[in-house]
Amino acid sequence: MGWGTSFGALTLWAVFQGLLLPNFAVGPPPDVLQTQNIRLALYYSGVLGVSVLSGMLIADLGKMIGAIAGSYLLGGLIIFLVLSAPNLSASMIKDLNLFLTREALTTFAIDLTFRVLFPIPIFVLLLGGVLGTALEEHYL
Repeated sequence: MGWGTSFGALTLWAVFQGLLLPNFAVGPPPDVLQTQNIRLALYYSGVLGVSVLSGMLIADLGKMIGAIAGSYLLGGLIIFLVLSAPNLSASMIKDLNLFLTREALTTFAIDLTFRVLFPIPIFVLLLGGVLGTALEEHYL
């Protein structure tokens, strides 16, 4: 659960920093352009670090594969719930005077969640978990 929660939190940080915006957006915000590569490296190294630590704690390759799937699904669920939070209150939509329906907000949250989680984070989670398991087997 800690692996999935940390993965979801790191990914939401990158989304709210404007680093993982989809291709159909205009581009990253102007204040992100100068440090975008450093922030992306920080995001992926954070995901890799959490995965290595989790792999070291699990210390079993079979259980680690199942934990990767569980952490990926939990992280995706957390990301979806946070991105669809404005959809939970109809009064908030009316107050913002948005011309979006609940279905449009839900579709956008689902689309952004899948765009953010596929394909690079899967490989980073897998690499970190296997590396952590190998380090634990070798050193501990």
